[in-house]
Amino acid sequence: MNQCIAMVLAVLLGTGSTAVGQSIETEVTDTEDRSAAGDLSLNIDRAASWKVRATASVWFPSLRGEQTLGGGSKFDIDIIDQPDVQVAPRYELAFRRDKWTVLTSGFVFNMDENAAATESFIASGTTINAGDRVSYDIDYWSADLFLAYRFADMPIDNAGGRGAPPSPFSVPRDGVGLFFDVLAGARVWHLDYTMNQIGGPSLIDEQETWIDPVVGGRMLLDLPHGFGVEVRGDVGGFGVGSEFAWNIGVAFRAELAENIGAEIGFRHLQTRYESGSGADLFEWDVASAGLYGSIVFRF
Repeated sequence: MNQCIAMVLAVLLGTGSTAVGQSIETEVTDTEDRSAAGDLSLNIDRAASWKVRATASVWFPSLRGEQTLGGGSKFDIDIIDQPDVQVAPRYELAFRRDKWTVLTSGFVFNMDENAAATESFIASGTTINAGDRVSYDIDYWSADLFLAYRFADMPIDNAGGRGAPPSPFSVPRDGVGLFFDVLAGARVWHLDYTMNQIGGPSLIDEQETWIDPVVGGRMLLDLPHGFGVEVRGDVGGFGVGSEFAWNIGVAFRAELAENIGAEIGFRHLQTRYESGSGADLFEWDVASAGLYGSIVFRF
């Protein structure tokens, strides 16, 4: 009997040792897996940290379109003999984390001139004939705020890398990447406009501020050796602020040094806005369009 009890205890102890050993081995494996998972999570967090892109630009737009001043006749802004090109400072800031980006940009435009009318028009009940001179001062600025989501990225040639690169600035120097974003946000406009007939009455003294809801998209193409292309477009207004507004821009980028680049591009920004009625009707259906040059900093 004693021998039988001893044999049973030996079997139980042996089985228990095996079970304990298996439990310890499983716990160690789970701990290693959790550690590895923790490292991976940290890597993802680091990859998703905020990235900043700051752009300082000089834009050279000209004004084209039609306007109605003080309920007068609608006339082409070109019939006021104005300089073809003006200088407008412009900025853009982008804060990106993973697939989300917060974008803000804006410009300031001023034109203060004396000029002759090339055709007749009526403003605020006064007829301006061809050859009559007017003085005008246009202070015009716009700023926008967008939230962008990256819905597609394609490593056309990731230079041997695995998967799509996380951003247009992380494509290998020999690689090619294509990225697509959708945008939604708002754009605020401000116009301070005065015009006087020289030696005659005031024709307009208008201050207007309006806000447009805006939707759009952009495409970024990364090319080898630090070159790239960005195409961006949006539409807005929809009768909330502007009757309708649209914007399109194309930029070509070159890397000058680590985290510093240069851009040259073209932008066309147009709004159709009106306020008042009858003798107070003001219409501004004008496009600002021209080339720009930029310096880009990435942090």
